[in-house]
This record gives sequence, structure tokens and C-alpha cells, in this order.
Amino acid sequence: MISFHYPQSYAMIPNVIHDPYPMLIVTDIWPKYIRGVNLHYLTFPYVQRLLTNYGGKNFSYFHVRNDKYMANAFRMYVRMGVKQPKRLDTEWLMTVLGSVRSFGPGELEQIRTNIQKQIQQRLQTKANELTSYEQWRSELTQSQQRQLRGKSLEAKDIITGGLDRNLINYPPEQQSMTNIEPDTNL
Repeated sequence: MISFHYPQSYAMIPNVIHDPYPMLIVTDIWPKYIRGVNLHYLTFPYVQRLLTNYGGKNFSYFHVRNDKYMANAFRMYVRMGVKQPKRLDTEWLMTVLGSVRSFGPGELEQIRTNIQKQIQQRLQTKANELTSYEQWRSELTQSQQRQLRGKSLEAKDIITGGLDRNLINYPPEQQSMTNIEPDTNL
């Protein structure tokens, strides 16, 4: 098992979204490439299962190819892009993962409820802190008003284009509403 810094993707088709600090269970090391399963793309139970079954042992793509989820975490890295490689202690990681506390369903529900209460408290705004739409619009600069008008017209064009190409289907009771024009007096 190794981790390293991989600052940019060297994929044939450039991928802007990539893991700059992969943690790999290595399957192959070739002169130009390193292949393995990136643990950052897996959930905790999968990581634990992989390390339990294959940590410190011979491991290959053959072991994960039938599990689509794990096969999607299989990656190939160009060696010239690998910076600061570190060999990781699999046994230590297994000890840490084994001691991670799991929560019971009741505890999870209590945590969820507590988080929802905290979010609601943050979202509750005092009435005098609210700004009316007209007040907000009057405080916009000329440039912001032009941008808002442009975005409104752009949205109108997108919606009417979708209607023209039958991409949006209204229920029969709303058919009379399809000819409504958006407010362009922004």
C-alpha cells in the first residue's frame, strides 16, 4: 500500500477531477505506470474488506474486476507524475480501521435530528434582516441590472427552445400557461 502526491492528471483524455493524493493498494508497478485500487474512491466497508482480504498479500485486478464499484476505483498512474511516494503500514491501518466506532440506528437518528435543529437555527432570519426584492433590485448597479436582464432573457430562450423542441411537456390542465412571457422589465 502506498500514497503519493500526483499534482496533475496524465490521463490520455485529460481529467480535471482527479485525486492529487492517491492511496493505493498496488497491483502492478511497470517502468512507466503504477496500477492499483485507489482507496479514496471507496467507502469505509469496502476499504476494510479489501485490507482484510488482500492487505500485505498478492493483489491484482482479478480480485476486484467482478465488483463494479471496486473496479471503478481501479486506477493507473504515470510514474513520472508521482511525487513523494510513501509506503504505508497496512497492519497499523487495519488496527485503526478495526477500532473505528460504529453507530447504532437510534444514535444516527439522534445525530441527524440534532444537525437538522442546528441548521434550522442558522436559517431562521429575523424579519428586519430580510431585504425586499424591490429594495435589492434598487441597490444593483447598472452593470448588474444589465447582467440580470441578460440572464433572464437567456433563461427565457432556453425554456422556449425546450418547448419548441418538445423537451418540456406540460400536463393538459396547464396547456394554457405555455404562452406566458417572462418579465423583461428587470
